Amino acid sequence: MQWLKFYWQDPLIVKCGDKYTVRKYIKDKGLKEILPRIYGSYDSPDEMDYNEYPSKYVIKTSNACKTVIIVNDANYINKKKIKTQLETWQNLDYSKTSIEPHYKYMFPKIIVEEFLEDGVGLFPTDYKFFCFNGKPKFVEVMTNRDENHNIERHFYDLNWQPLNYTGTEQNLVLKKPKLFDEMIRISEILSEDFPFVRVDLYEIKDQIILES
Repeated sequence: MQWLKFYWQDPLIVKCGDKYTVRKYIKDKGLKEILPRIYGSYDSPDEMDYNEYPSKYVIKTSNACKTVIIVNDANYINKKKIKTQLETWQNLDYSKTSIEPHYKYMFPKIIVEEFLEDGVGLFPTDYKFFCFNGKPKFVEVMTNRDENHNIERHFYDLNWQPLNYTGTEQNLVLKKPKLFDEMIRISEILSEDFPFVRVDLYEIKDQIILES
């Protein structure tokens, strides 16, 4: 996988690594129903209209990881602080931070998306499928994530049998998601163009949503 980061530089990596342009890839695969609702996309925070958004939403930039602002209550936001943070993230060269060259070629767009919650924690349970040549092999399940990126990790094979990988929380037995088989099918479709890719999904209210 480390070799692929540097030497398999297919344009799809930039397209699908970008949180905004990946939406077209998903639609082209016939899976637009798994995309989270989007309230707006902008080149600058000055373009944002806070009157257009509901009481809860998420703000993120498209060109990096962990560049996310959670708005739990629109009545209590600091627009100046948000603007400063977004501008900092837009100027970030995440290719150097992550040592992943493809991030250098992403335009840093701002995205405002729906707030997703499953009633368990601040963030929904995250199912990350590790796929090789179009075939998911195992899934990492992330639970109890918070804004400081504290998290519990659990690994399962595709028969929902626990795997004793590093980081596994042994003291918690997770319930198999209702739509697990459909998640596998979606992962196969989205990974078929890659020698390796991770497909991240949520299951919320009997619906599968892409996590980007």
